[in-house]
Amino acid sequence: MSVISVAYVSSAVRLFSDQDLVDLLRQSRDHNAHHAITGLLLYRSGNFIQVLEGPQAAVVELLARIEKDPRHKDIHVMLREPLSARLFPHWAMGFENVGKLLSAQEAGGSMFLEQSLVAEAFGGQPQAALRLLTLFRTHMR
Repeated sequence: MSVISVAYVSSAVRLFSDQDLVDLLRQSRDHNAHHAITGLLLYRSGNFIQVLEGPQAAVVELLARIEKDPRHKDIHVMLREPLSARLFPHWAMGFENVGKLLSAQEAGGSMFLEQSLVAEAFGGQPQAALRLLTLFRTHMR
């Protein structure tokens, strides 16, 4: 079975409340567990970055659903590649609301948290999007 990874960024048509995010995460985890899809979703101020990995047909179908989802706009696939091993093998969908983390002005904050999760922020370097996601994987254990 061919396993692929897809990383994309998108913008919400309106800001998601905490409850909207909980509902989205619950829905995603249920769907992904049923279709052997794993990954990570980051949200910040109305923008998403997500990596999906799993059987090619299931990931392609899910990406098509996301592209038609009226809650999203400006969807940009940053990376699509075959995988020899999953980066998020145990997460039906890991999640972090990056906007809730410390900002650069606070002690221990990061300049990254001041940037939007949009395609332009990655400067045309799709591997940068994947590095960001794997960084969160490492620190969320």
